[in-house]
Amino acid sequence: MSGATSVIERPKALPLVTWAYALVFALLLSWRLFDHLISDTPLSQSYHRFNAERLTALGKAVAQGAVGIVLLGDSRLRYATWHDEPLAAAIAERLGRPVHLVRLVHDWGVFGDFAPLAPLLLDARPALVVIQDELFAKERETPGRLLLGRTYLLWQLFGRGPWNPDGRDPATYQDEQRCEVLAQIDAQARKERVFLWVGFDPAGANARAADAFADAVETVGGNVAVLSIPITSEGSAILPGFERPADARTLPAPPAIADNAFCDVVHMNEQGRDRFSRWLIDAVAARLAPEAS
Repeated sequence: MSGATSVIERPKALPLVTWAYALVFALLLSWRLFDHLISDTPLSQSYHRFNAERLTALGKAVAQGAVGIVLLGDSRLRYATWHDEPLAAAIAERLGRPVHLVRLVHDWGVFGDFAPLAPLLLDARPALVVIQDELFAKERETPGRLLLGRTYLLWQLFGRGPWNPDGRDPATYQDEQRCEVLAQIDAQARKERVFLWVGFDPAGANARAADAFADAVETVGGNVAVLSIPITSEGSAILPGFERPADARTLPAPPAIADNAFCDVVHMNEQGRDRFSRWLIDAVAARLAPEAS
């Protein structure tokens, strides 16, 4: 045997720049995948099921001759208006016809929160859909999207029962109006919280979807009304918001609501709710009067 020994050469190490490019590519790919996931975080299954049943009931009532009304908005709408039944009864008294009314509200709501319910809503053929004006500009900001996305991922891994990010009873979610459950924070703290959850872009994806939905309501024979909801003078001075240019869809300006008629910077208490609801009843009845005759 020969005394020579074979030498197995080790492969040359990849240059550091190659590893750097690979790491950057992996990070970008991971971020794009996660960003896609959080952008598509689905609507709460509990919220969807509960409100799908309400819209199905609305469609049945309309088919039997009731005037159908839907209100879309965020928690400010919930605190500013009476519950469905007393609001519907008051409007019915003005119109002289039965009314079936459904308020659909979502905390920090953007139009995308309601979009999965839009086909059912259109199928119900309401005579009037009232949309809070900020839904024509509100977009969910990245911190809020990240929080929802993380919560959804954890639910996929460990969750039990239907997807429900905040764990609340969907009926309570629609009807809660107690001042004591609200965080008692000043306008500056509220402003910081707003920037975590929503921004305003009248050319954004949610704004375009809201416009398309409003057009679709009118295409199937319904009317659309755009509603502005007052907040406190302190809130008006500091909080970001959106003022939609007035057009034929815009309801008249609501009455001034005194600051002492609010639970906090933006949510009305019972006194403010009574004043605003009585005004809204008149405004909706006036908008529907030609349809009801």
